[in-house]
Amino acid sequence: MSKKAPAIVLGMLVLIATALGVYSKLQFELGLTTLAAEDSEEYRHFEEYSRQFPSGQNTWVLAVDFKGKKPGREEFQQVDSLCARVEKLDGVSKVYSLASIRIPQRSILGIRNRRLLPLHTDRAFDKGWNRLGAYPDVTIKFVSQDTTATCIYIELAAEPTEALVRALEKCVDQFHFPEVHYAGSSMLSLQAKGELSREMNFLSALAAVVLLGLLLVLFRDWRSLLISAFMVVFNASWIIVLFWLSGRAVSILTLTVPLLIVVLSFSDIVHILFAVRSQSSEIPFRERVQASMREIATPLWLTSLTTFLAFAVFIFSPIKEIVDFGTITCLGIALSYLSARFLLPELLILIGLGKRPMLSFGKLHGILAYLLRRPRIVVRIGLLLTIAFLVSAISTFRIDNHALKNGSDQLLDGQMYLNEEFGGTRSVEVILSGKNLLQVPTLRLVDQIEDYLLKKYGCSSVFSINTVAKRLNRFEHFDCAPFYALPQNIDTEFLDKLKEYKEVLGLRDALSKDEKTLKIVGRLKDVGSADAFERTEKLEAFLANLERGETEVFVSGHAIISDRSMRLVTSLILLGVLISLLIATILTGIYFRAWRLVVAVLLPNVLPLLAALVFLGTFNMDLNPFSAMAISILLGLSLDDTIYITGTYLHKRTQGVSLIESMRWNLFPVVSTSAILAIGFGVLLFSSLEPNQNIGLLVSLILVIALLSDLLLLPAMLKWASKERN
Repeated sequence: MSKKAPAIVLGMLVLIATALGVYSKLQFELGLTTLAAEDSEEYRHFEEYSRQFPSGQNTWVLAVDFKGKKPGREEFQQVDSLCARVEKLDGVSKVYSLASIRIPQRSILGIRNRRLLPLHTDRAFDKGWNRLGAYPDVTIKFVSQDTTATCIYIELAAEPTEALVRALEKCVDQFHFPEVHYAGSSMLSLQAKGELSREMNFLSALAAVVLLGLLLVLFRDWRSLLISAFMVVFNASWIIVLFWLSGRAVSILTLTVPLLIVVLSFSDIVHILFAVRSQSSEIPFRERVQASMREIATPLWLTSLTTFLAFAVFIFSPIKEIVDFGTITCLGIALSYLSARFLLPELLILIGLGKRPMLSFGKLHGILAYLLRRPRIVVRIGLLLTIAFLVSAISTFRIDNHALKNGSDQLLDGQMYLNEEFGGTRSVEVILSGKNLLQVPTLRLVDQIEDYLLKKYGCSSVFSINTVAKRLNRFEHFDCAPFYALPQNIDTEFLDKLKEYKEVLGLRDALSKDEKTLKIVGRLKDVGSADAFERTEKLEAFLANLERGETEVFVSGHAIISDRSMRLVTSLILLGVLISLLIATILTGIYFRAWRLVVAVLLPNVLPLLAALVFLGTFNMDLNPFSAMAISILLGLSLDDTIYITGTYLHKRTQGVSLIESMRWNLFPVVSTSAILAIGFGVLLFSSLEPNQNIGLLVSLILVIALLSDLLLLPAMLKWASKERN
């Protein structure tokens, strides 16, 4: 045993303990909106105008569903009582419901504030309910489309807490409503943290049990199992410590880095363990380890170098989160190589390996030898499949993301309910910027834009300065429904009244204090980012053709910025995958001084990537940053197996070993890593989150295609590249 081995193990244990200690101190920023170049004009515009209008980030929504029954006075009295109780909770500022809304009403006796829906008598309630048609600007927010549900809005005085969520749920439970749905971005964030934590623990435990059991079946040796698990945990710990030392927040992209490093390092570990166990047992164990490391040194550093350079492409991105992803991943790859090259041999010498034979793949080798007797047929089939997948991928390629798919049904229950019953959860904002916007031409311009949003863009409702003007006109005409419209003759006196009643009418939500920025907000159902992107392009073309004088008009909003960020990030990841593949294959050709190898290595790796794109399109799965990262993980594993098989063949060929015989040396590690990782990712199918389920299904199935490509198409291409005869 090496004298330094115990010290090395102690140092590794210290690192793992450090990672466990600092994990709770890591910062997480998992939003998509910030995934844009923050110095871009579009992002600056969004930040600038957002500061001029009230934010609804700290507002919760309760949707009370009466299950097909139109609510009466008794039901709304319960809603009113609930509002009164909720308003007394610590952390709640104000609660609004249809029963609590008061509006100014003009009469011959003067102006008074009255309840929109009075509850003191059945007659008053029925009269108020029948008059709701005169207030479409209010009912769209508080009453469902079929009038069998109502919404309660809760404004918070401070940052929300889990204790407030529990207190709110306790209040709601006392009223025994048929069905209640909770919504709101801050509430969703709180619930997501708890659910993701529970799910992470469950899936991690399930994956650990499945993978350790499979490793034991394959290696038939508890020491191999212990060494593999220890090295994988050590490499993942490096990433956690790197985040902590660098002070970087974990983003939606860098969240996948530990998994990526575990996948790549696991492949190297299995190849090294197999190489050591394949040596003659008559040789002293230390010499077996040293001989194995000399034999595997070239493919080990070549796989690490190609993968390192491939992910280094992301460092040159203009987006900080992608730069962080590239930087942390490259550091993780470098540290994983060093641990496999220098720490793993010491660990092997310290612990040793069992003598029981590993699981044999002799029959599989015989099948491969039979299939590869006619390599040209295999190559032709591979080319035909690649062309077919390419055509299909081009025809179905569509970067898309549905916000209501990025969570479990339970987590997004409230958002989905609002999306279906209350006109949608997606918004689009048209911003007007000028010197003095409270003018008649501006109202006419806004009227044209509103008409387009409702009739062409697909919005169910629109709020703007014109909504406020219509409210004033209705008020001026004693709340008569036909007068909820723009006056035909708008004069200076009418505009002055808009300013006078701005607080009551809600003008501050549509026009900034300096009257230089105006916001039009349209609401529609979650149609997906791809569909919304096409609609927005047509909207921008429409706006460009409007006569607007010196007024600047542009489209923005949280949903638009998120969509464009998601589209940009997904495109950059896919571009990085393509560049990574080209760099890796060219570097392999340069190192082995055989340009035919570039083609031989390229085709078997292109095939599974195209298959992944076809799979996403065929099964209507979103192509977004989550699935794009899954594709990059697939590429990393596929490239590793390709380089190991290629390197082993070229090394064995100098000893007179044929291609088919050289496959024996890689069959066990390649099949083992693919099977273990396919089953490991398959555990995600038990997740309650649809993105996790999709990634688990995608990676598991495509890993099988990548394995077949490496075992059949790659050897056939290597025969062609090396001109080896049967």
